[in-house]
Amino acid sequence: FTQGNSINIAVKNNEISSNSNGGLILTSSKYGEISGNIIKHHNIGASNGISISNSHNFSVFSNILYNNNFGISVDNPSTNNTITNNTINSTQGNTYGIYMTTTGLNKVWRNTFYGKGLWEQYENPTNIYCVDVGNMYLSGAGADRPPRECGPMPNVIEYRINPTYNSTIGFN
Repeated sequence: FTQGNSINIAVKNNEISSNSNGGLILTSSKYGEISGNIIKHHNIGASNGISISNSHNFSVFSNILYNNNFGISVDNPSTNNTITNNTINSTQGNTYGIYMTTTGLNKVWRNTFYGKGLWEQYENPTNIYCVDVGNMYLSGAGADRPPRECGPMPNVIEYRINPTYNSTIGFN
């Protein structure tokens, strides 16, 4: 599905798989919602599950993406997009769960990453990764995360507790 130069796009509750051109490609568009989709097996060349390029004010939420080259790619100069509550499984050697090459006040939080995490191109971008909480990184995805990310730590294998500490410690 490719859409360009459009306003108020809604792509909801679809299953998209094995398309060499990518899953959802949005270019030069404004205002829209991408939600409830299952997008899988776009792992050819630079194929992405969801690609947002030069697009603004989109809500991307509650999607399941797996085995895509990039789960979600957000390219310059995309601004004011909200990416939340997506599950992105990139355990098949793919590049990144979310690939950010934009600095435009995009909000990315409450996503769950498996295998690969979130990468951003710029050192001091204005993207926001902590709205109320950050993202969850599982199965090795925590190695790929922006420095301003406040999400839960990736899988911890060893805990070290000071033996002189005498209060209760709890883990969720």
